[in-house]
Amino acid sequence: MYKKDFIKRNIDAFLEALTIRITGVEIEDKETVLSDMAKKYFGKELCFFTETSADLLINEYSCEDLELIVALLENSSNQNTQKCIDLLEYINKNHTVYSFEREMKLSKLKNYI
Repeated sequence: MYKKDFIKRNIDAFLEALTIRITGVEIEDKETVLSDMAKKYFGKELCFFTETSADLLINEYSCEDLELIVALLENSSNQNTQKCIDLLEYINKNHTVYSFEREMKLSKLKNYI
């Protein structure tokens, strides 16, 4: 129980930091911010996540990490909509915790296509 709370707080903190850092930022600077966040949390450039297939990301990262990766991909200027959908569907099937937010995000992305 405490581990799940800790993980959820870390995910929330990541998403809050991401939102604060990209709000009102120009597009070129936004990509720099996203790349910095990717390096800080995962030790890899943003382009690694945009260029790597969803299947490889699923094999390499936990559901919690995949949620953070989806947040990075959603906010990048590259077209990653299908990859985000694939990752979110995987998370929904394999994560032990249901998330209404995740369902809403998935629905929004599917409607976008």
